[in-house]
Amino acid sequence: MSNRVQRFDPETGNYILLDVATGTVLQEQPGVRRPGKPLASPFAGVDEIEPMTRQRVAVRQSDPLGDFR
Repeated sequence: MSNRVQRFDPETGNYILLDVATGTVLQEQPGVRRPGKPLASPFAGVDEIEPMTRQRVAVRQSDPLGDFR
């Protein structure tokens, strides 16, 4: 395994290069678009780990009189 990995952030469309040992961000660059091909990484030869996902909080309407019903 290499000492660097990359992640894709779908919200920004950027690839993030990370140091495995410390977890620090080394670089952040947008994905490369080529005609007729999917979005490619700007960091060649670096292993990719799972894409970033943000936890979405389920929002519920509160019922202020719920205790009295």
